[in-house]
Amino acid sequence: MFTFSVSDSFYRFNCTPDVSSIGDTSFITKVLILPYGNNEFCSKISENAYKMLDKNLKKVVVYVPTNDDISCHLEFLKDREVTVCHEFDGNFTDDTGYVFLSTLSRGFNYKDACMLDSFTAMNIEDNRIKDVSLEEFSAYPILHLLLNYASKQGYSFIRLGVANSAEFSTNAASTVGYGAWALYNGSKCEYIKQYYSDEISRFVRFNLRNSLHIACSECFNFPDVFNQEFKVFITFEKDGYVCGVSGSYKTPEPLFKALVKRTFGAAFSDNRFAPVKPEDFDRLKISVTLLCDDIMDSVLIEV
Repeated sequence: MFTFSVSDSFYRFNCTPDVSSIGDTSFITKVLILPYGNNEFCSKISENAYKMLDKNLKKVVVYVPTNDDISCHLEFLKDREVTVCHEFDGNFTDDTGYVFLSTLSRGFNYKDACMLDSFTAMNIEDNRIKDVSLEEFSAYPILHLLLNYASKQGYSFIRLGVANSAEFSTNAASTVGYGAWALYNGSKCEYIKQYYSDEISRFVRFNLRNSLHIACSECFNFPDVFNQEFKVFITFEKDGYVCGVSGSYKTPEPLFKALVKRTFGAAFSDNRFAPVKPEDFDRLKISVTLLCDDIMDSVLIEV
């Protein structure tokens, strides 16, 4: 009899205040959504995100919906020609980078704020233009313009980090939510394959070994994009024959949870096949499919 759980002792995320790595900085973008705030999370995640901004773009437009201090952002952009604006008309030009500064929820208790910020994040990441009515997002007036631009170009927003002020202060009654995203030229599934195929492979095999009670002392430290939702299918093959399948075409889940759940399901819960045994582990061929809305564009990662 096997039991299934996702243990925090095995999985750690690059979250507040340690955001020294938010992804592969070889990723180049021209559009960022960044938080502004006088705390370590905002300054560090912005510093790392600006490393992703295309160095060939000498002109940068910074959209600021309020009159808050953005001096740290201007310092990061000191080598570029910066235009600061409080309104944005939705026109993106090829030779210009764009930075949209925003907070997420404001004034809510920690529990409610986390729910609101999670909803906001999912709408941004899934380009749910019609579902966006997120007045608590301080850059809300331009969010539709951003999502429309991404949708028309076939781009995706990649999560760099989401946090709440209560995670690094003592006030949990009235909090501020923070989030950071970068616009990727392609689907989020393609992004994961390009930059995190090795991490996917290690993580799936780690979970298989752990479920098979094979000693494994490794602890994973993932970037926050693994909290972004995906539809995942995992297939096991042994000696050229399928021996386990688990996944869903309909239900997206945070990537790290989906990988744990589907690895366990393919190994031990597919009633068509016998459960995987420790002695079979090294003979397994494992395939992870990240499903796109258009099934024909889905991404296959060989583990």
